[in-house]
Amino acid sequence: MAGRERGRGAGAGRGPASLGELLAGVLHGAGAAGGQPPLVRARNAWQQAVGAELAAQTRVSGWRNGVLRVQVRSAPLLQELATFRRQALQAALAQRLPGFRALQLRAGAWEEAPDGGG
Repeated sequence: MAGRERGRGAGAGRGPASLGELLAGVLHGAGAAGGQPPLVRARNAWQQAVGAELAAQTRVSGWRNGVLRVQVRSAPLLQELATFRRQALQAALAQRLPGFRALQLRAGAWEEAPDGGG
């Protein structure tokens, strides 16, 4: 038994970690413990990258595996973002959003929340 504990590092001699400790470690690694949830961080990064005016015409619809999915209210704006601004947006997002790999833009309107929150 003592031989097995020798290789455990900092937790040597403590026994197996509890489920709560494991879950806390996973959540901390994902950025959910002690900070904002990942989707909130992604929305904030998008708003900082595009500014208030464009943020009002777009909506972050997802953040998964390093891919930020954004809905754009109109096809002309989608074309502008995808063609002329994509490179700058991706660079800005890479600086603001750890783990960012790609930007996925889609045209489409969405229902406004009753409080106007989008």
